[in-house]
Amino acid sequence: RTAVLLVASALCVIVIFSELQLKGDSDGRASMPRGRGLVLSSEVGRFFDPSEDEGPGARTPEIEEEGFGEPTQMLNKTAWEPFDLSPWISERPQPTDLITEDEFLKSNPRKIDKLEDVPQQHLLASTPLIRSKIDPPRSKENFTMDLWFPHFSKAYVLRIEQGFIGDNGIFGPALRSKDKYFYSMSRWWNGYPRVYEKTAPGIQHKDIGYAVAVGGWGATAFQHFVIDVLPKLALVYDKMMSEEWVQKNVSLITNLGRSPAPRWFLEELGLWKRTLPMMGWPVKAKFIYRSKAVMYPDFHPAPILAGGSRIGQYPRGAMLPVQKALGVFHDSRRDRIVMLYRGGRRSLAKHVQQQLSRAISYRVDQHNKQTGATIEVERFRFTSREDARDLFRRALMIIGPHGGAFSNMVFAKPGTVVVEFIPMYKFSTKPHAGKRTSTYCYYGLSQACGHRYWFVDPENFDFNRGGMVVRVEDVLHIVDDTLKRLR
Repeated sequence: RTAVLLVASALCVIVIFSELQLKGDSDGRASMPRGRGLVLSSEVGRFFDPSEDEGPGARTPEIEEEGFGEPTQMLNKTAWEPFDLSPWISERPQPTDLITEDEFLKSNPRKIDKLEDVPQQHLLASTPLIRSKIDPPRSKENFTMDLWFPHFSKAYVLRIEQGFIGDNGIFGPALRSKDKYFYSMSRWWNGYPRVYEKTAPGIQHKDIGYAVAVGGWGATAFQHFVIDVLPKLALVYDKMMSEEWVQKNVSLITNLGRSPAPRWFLEELGLWKRTLPMMGWPVKAKFIYRSKAVMYPDFHPAPILAGGSRIGQYPRGAMLPVQKALGVFHDSRRDRIVMLYRGGRRSLAKHVQQQLSRAISYRVDQHNKQTGATIEVERFRFTSREDARDLFRRALMIIGPHGGAFSNMVFAKPGTVVVEFIPMYKFSTKPHAGKRTSTYCYYGLSQACGHRYWFVDPENFDFNRGGMVVRVEDVLHIVDDTLKRLR
């Protein structure tokens, strides 16, 4: 009887393994497993089988950039259908109906962090479920089920008449006669929502006209502004620049601060003169905005992985309107392999950095001799944002350890190969998974920019220490694969 049970158990294991086994395809990646393998979101509470029909309303964007085709082919494509946004209101509230922020928060407003719970009157627009082209993180090794990340999202825009604009969140309406809602649907960082929800009696109220609120955690810093603000701004950017919205003087409320990065981007995008600073940290805030009608664009759901961590995941190509406006396509050359070496935390061990530089340079020299190409390996050193844009929009590959310099990929043309040194597998599985959302941010950003993302697992990764060691042959595998695609 024991022997029979053991044989039966073994057969069950074989059947299950056969169902879940991943088979590598021609470029060394694992192909999509059949069966119910992807959790869309614990908020939605259901599985999505990519082998099944997508259902009504779901669609696959046309964006496709396998290999290195002409980036100009991307110029007229987008990850969603254009929004028909008409946020204008004609009625003026009675002064006696208006309430302060303190009165609002003391009225026990309903808190909402799920798109399906948003009242219809506050949902200005939303897309059907967007199923992006499955483009999981790549590595030299085969994948397990844990590495199939969700690529499903809905783009949406909320609107609240007489709405308050807080710290990366909106709430309202500021009217006695209306039901009241507090929205905390923004991207999460380290597992916690970063939104304003503490009352501040006597705070100054600034009444403004129409506004779009786009914020992010710590988004006064360059990398956080790129990761968290620009993808959401891209969702409504074309509308912001339209003649109708310019005439209505629709303001942008976003994160500003001592860092020059937000202003640089907003000047390049033509929005600086219409931008107002977000209120900042609630404990230090001196004012609160009360808008005639405030709009809030975002993507939902923010996928939840093991351990409760959320990642800022976006549909592939979501950043395209912003990339076009930043001049990413103004230089057609793609002839640089950009190395993102760094000092201090998460820096490479010196001997590894030297070996890696020599090995990649040798591979590139051999390729140039054989093909007549003029590719160069260049280490990124920041001098100015304009110089960074000029370099990264020529990038064929971007390679380096996890760090803020990867945010420069926003300047790279879609299809650029991004290679990040980070233990993606360990961060996506228990018991290693924790509350750190930041570990996946550059994978999420690469999807928004339409890039091809690879990761290399370091032997000794530590967020707070240097001396990182990676296997040079693992990086060369990706370099060889990329150069081969050029021939």
